[in-house]
Amino acid sequence: MAKHARNDGTNIYAAKQTLGDEMGVDRKTVYRNMDVLVVTGLVIEAQTHTCRNEFCPKADRHYTEHGNHWTQAYNIDLVALQNVTPLLKKSRSQSVPEVA
Repeated sequence: MAKHARNDGTNIYAAKQTLGDEMGVDRKTVYRNMDVLVVTGLVIEAQTHTCRNEFCPKADRHYTEHGNHWTQAYNIDLVALQNVTPLLKKSRSQSVPEVA
């Protein structure tokens, strides 16, 4: 998702299929994990987005003309992500036994 975001973590409207293809997983896996990311607050459903598509209303969903397809726009909460990173490092260091 960060690949599709601006530097401030906003404006992500890539299709779940696209995200799945890039990660090498099925789009169903993306749907399941997206729910977890939203519930934990790492990813927020956006209220607006910006794009070049003149037919898109630029609201919470992005419109693509290919097959009348709509995708949810998201933002990454960078503060929440920074707070999780030290926890991950700490949990990894605790799970690895020390060698004397």
